[in-house]
Amino acid sequence: MTNEELFQVLRPIVLLVTGVPNCILADQNNKAPNGPYATIRPRQSVTERGQANIYSKNILADKVSVDVRSQIIATCSVQFYRGEARMYAERLKQCNKRPDVSAMLWKSRVGWGGTDAVNDLTALQSANWEQRAQINVRLWYETSNVAEVNNILHASIVVQNEKGQTLATHDI
Repeated sequence: MTNEELFQVLRPIVLLVTGVPNCILADQNNKAPNGPYATIRPRQSVTERGQANIYSKNILADKVSVDVRSQIIATCSVQFYRGEARMYAERLKQCNKRPDVSAMLWKSRVGWGGTDAVNDLTALQSANWEQRAQINVRLWYETSNVAEVNNILHASIVVQNEKGQTLATHDI
């Protein structure tokens, strides 16, 4: 999944669950919206879960299609600015248990891998304290990498002793 696709999955959830009025993609080099808002940085970090699932199938007479499906865990950073920033972030905790959120994730073929602690990032901004908070959300999804390779259609097996004398041959 691309950053944009992950953003499109997570944005409606953030808006619905937290009640924050605006949610934008992080690091866009634009002016900040007025009032409280959230930013999402998809794929803050990417890791994998276990080993990939490998699916093979014969195609045509002499080819094999191999589909390597990696299980990806993307850590998405969600930051809240102004208003009740810590409360907004706290509302994302266990929100995947809500039926509406669960349905959104299922339709997008994305799993919810939990959240980290809410970080208070309140800072002095233009001589005023501005409420800020940050939480990491782990999303699970699968990627597919397909390759077509040649199929081994014929092999010969030759059994020899230590002196190099042929004892048996088989064609498979």
